[in-house]
Amino acid sequence: MQRSVSVAQPGDKPLTLRQDPVCPDDTIVAVSTPTGGAVRAVVRLSGPGSLEAAARVFRTRENTPLNRLVNYSVTPGRLNLEGFPKDIPGLLYVMRAPKSYTRQDVTELHIPGSPPLTQAVMEALSSCSVRPDIGRAHV
Repeated sequence: MQRSVSVAQPGDKPLTLRQDPVCPDDTIVAVSTPTGGAVRAVVRLSGPGSLEAAARVFRTRENTPLNRLVNYSVTPGRLNLEGFPKDIPGLLYVMRAPKSYTRQDVTELHIPGSPPLTQAVMEALSSCSVRPDIGRAHV
């Protein structure tokens, strides 16, 4: 859903800017490491649906449901992405509200720093009701 806002100075023709409505309680996702190849990439989710979204692309070694993970924990596991091998390792960091930097639930996926892999994770997360944070380069 988009809305238009008219902005004009006295004597100017009106200029119409498109704005997407943003809710502060949205769950957002962004790559938190610089663009390009590296040893590790960090994909950060912030918001009430961050653990549920992470569960779409990440499995713990013991298949523990992510909502049972302890606050401020690091859990090893594997990525579960269509079109990629099932043995790609990753780490999941869980920081629950209100004791996180954003005061919301925050989940970080630490994955191999392959740009195609990072893009696939972002696409998979963006397709499950998580909004990409396009307003900033890093969260």
